[in-house]
Amino acid sequence: MSITNISIIESSYQMAVFYLILIFSTSCQSGQRNSIDATVIKGNIQFSPGDKIYFVSFADTIDLYLEKKSALDSSLIDEKGNYTLTLHIKNPCAFNLQCGKKNLAANLFLSPGDNLEMNFIGKNHKPFIKRSGPEAKYNNYLIQFVDSFYNDPVLKPQYYIASNYMDLKQFVSYTDTRKQHQLGFFQSFFKGDSLRPEFRDYAVNTIEYGIAVDRLLYLWKKRMKSEAVNPDSGYYYFATPSYLENKHAFSCPAYIHFLNLYIMDTYVRMLEKGALPEKKSAALIPQVEKYKLAVQLLKPPFRDVVLLGIITNEINSMAQEDTTKPGSSASMIDKIEWFKNKYSLQ
Repeated sequence: MSITNISIIESSYQMAVFYLILIFSTSCQSGQRNSIDATVIKGNIQFSPGDKIYFVSFADTIDLYLEKKSALDSSLIDEKGNYTLTLHIKNPCAFNLQCGKKNLAANLFLSPGDNLEMNFIGKNHKPFIKRSGPEAKYNNYLIQFVDSFYNDPVLKPQYYIASNYMDLKQFVSYTDTRKQHQLGFFQSFFKGDSLRPEFRDYAVNTIEYGIAVDRLLYLWKKRMKSEAVNPDSGYYYFATPSYLENKHAFSCPAYIHFLNLYIMDTYVRMLEKGALPEKKSAALIPQVEKYKLAVQLLKPPFRDVVLLGIITNEINSMAQEDTTKPGSSASMIDKIEWFKNKYSLQ
């Protein structure tokens, strides 16, 4: 496969960044708002594992691309177990609630101005959301979705264990059926409700890209065990421009994970076919070949998700005292130019 057009024009990235700020930004960073009241999460924690509860999300677009959540706000938990998180988020986002070393809730969804009352019951801290407003129903759905498809005592061992021993045909059938059941669960839960577009996108894309991630991880596991599998084009139903470059999926962690796995899988398949490196006399540098594939297969800002991961891994692999690598405050454009110069990719 010929890989061309690896030169990235700085102005195109400036436009992409501007586009992201206007449309795609999904971070939960704090900031003053005039038009929307503060976002509040409050409730009670029985048998609290700590004295504080933390709101954990993506600080900015860079952290979203790197799949890196951090504690952005916190609340003290009083002697009765009550807490109140008062947030000033700018955009809809996925979030966790953490107390001590325990995730009390993971990958729930919040929009600016939401007001959630979330209690955690018993020593297992089972979440219970008081029904008030659409955000309560949205997050009750997300909790029940995980309980139904990831924590169910029958389905859990099928998903985490038995699926690893399926052959390719069995796994395709399993994931197709699982996807149908998940979409059916979504439709049945809301029964024609008028949903906020940002939540509908988050919920549906969590299903769509979650299944795509499962398919890519299945292939990775088979390769790790040196088991030969030969998926046809139907297995890669997600290898289309509209699926790869979905502007409505940026708030969904599964989509970010999918993009990185897709480029990795493409790299491995080309390597297995002997198509890499393109110049047979050249040494194989994996990060360079993945970079080229991302540039070839994805347009900005979608390719930035993968490029940032590749370049960040490169920087992190270098000695701490190495002064040739970009500093932590370097922009995305500067990091890309540094990588291109390092490997003569002009």
